[in-house]
Amino acid sequence: MRIGLVVYGDLAQRSGGYLYDRMLARNLSAWGHQVQVLSLPILPYGRALASGLLRPPLSPATLDNIEVLLLDELCHPSLCRLDSYDFHGGPVRVGILHHLRCDEPHPPPLKRLYASLEGAFLRQLDGLICNTETSLQRARQLRPDLPAGVVAYPAADHLPQAPLSPPPHTQLSPLRLVFIGNLIPRKGLHLLFRALMDLPAGSWRLTVVGDASFDPRYARRMRRYAARRFPRFVHWLGAQPPAGVARVLQGSHLLVVPSLYEGFGIVYLEAMAYGVPPLATTAGGAHELIRDGVNGFLVPPGDSAALAARLAQVMANPQCLPEMGRAARSTYSRHPTWKESAYRVHRFLLSTWPHLRGQRSSKGGDP
Repeated sequence: MRIGLVVYGDLAQRSGGYLYDRMLARNLSAWGHQVQVLSLPILPYGRALASGLLRPPLSPATLDNIEVLLLDELCHPSLCRLDSYDFHGGPVRVGILHHLRCDEPHPPPLKRLYASLEGAFLRQLDGLICNTETSLQRARQLRPDLPAGVVAYPAADHLPQAPLSPPPHTQLSPLRLVFIGNLIPRKGLHLLFRALMDLPAGSWRLTVVGDASFDPRYARRMRRYAARRFPRFVHWLGAQPPAGVARVLQGSHLLVVPSLYEGFGIVYLEAMAYGVPPLATTAGGAHELIRDGVNGFLVPPGDSAALAARLAQVMANPQCLPEMGRAARSTYSRHPTWKESAYRVHRFLLSTWPHLRGQRSSKGGDP
């Protein structure tokens, strides 16, 4: 099958969404599909929307010989008017949804705008690939008549192979915490810092791994805050390759990424691969992976007091971590690999493509 994958920029960018698209493209190619990346310019949201409203981001010539167009939902402002352009029917359109922008924390007027534009994008699709059941359900709330959908979970076997039985930690105090994520407000580093203010000094150490280039102002503010409040207890590593992430996880007791919203949160599964329980929030799809108090922890989003209380609970009973780490590792071992998830998409495309193709024809496309 000849597939065009539409993304902003290129697939080398550091985020869970781009990792998902990259691994999907790589494995679909291994299953015999011809995958061509179709890059759209990276623009601020408003400019991307204006550009998409004024002219088609993809020309008919670009789509020659492409049978299925995979559209990353992140590109929705540029793609909200595809149906208004004459592509002569064109390829079947299948979206890739990591999470909806309207589910992120924004002022209500912006959330309504995003929901309207994302709904317009979804109504142009013939099918949808989602990273969680939560994302699929949310998409169906915006478009109840979604023709076809499949859930293909992200994986974590892109990291160096972890030992089947990670060695138990012999020293659980101070508690070694790690935050891994791009330094943007949605990932909740500021909430973690607020929570740590309520914990005894010297009872913890925190390593921060993450790219500061996505929101430099926020990253600088976090560094200044940590330097002022925790001058000796926070270690900044910046962005790390997979081997670096693996090394940090192997030396950590608990991953803490209290995101305000995560479609899935690949980093939680990465931590589980190394027997490190993750602490996440209930906002989004993390609950499909994490069972609170069994293989990790879940707290309400945006609640630094609840986060502090849960961390204090762990510090008061650190002996719970080895057992939870084994449960986390067991969860990872049962979870699909990237190859298995891509195969699920491969089967979805093969089984539904003739049907979806027929839908495109019935809309006035191919004869």
